[in-house]
Amino acid sequence: MSGWTEQALRGAASWRAFKEGLALREGGAVVEAKKTESGWRGAVRVGKRVFRVGVVVKSATGFEVRCSCPENQASGEVCCHAVATGMQALAVTSAVQTPDEP
Repeated sequence: MSGWTEQALRGAASWRAFKEGLALREGGAVVEAKKTESGWRGAVRVGKRVFRVGVVVKSATGFEVRCSCPENQASGEVCCHAVATGMQALAVTSAVQTPDEP
């Protein structure tokens, strides 16, 4: 299942991870975000570090996240980097699907 929404991602992440993920995305920290057949993958730059993220969407509310950040490595939970790349991938997909009108 590769279809996910902002609401599903919001529900899967903690409020803190979602808020921080939005801030990272809005701050331009996402250096790569690509929708895949089963979810998305991407990278987020925070200072000198680049966190690589891969997410498999298992169900509407189930996300399997692999991120190189310490938080995800310790808990396996949806981290702010997964939120940032997921929201960016959604935004890119939406822009491609809805062409600009003249």
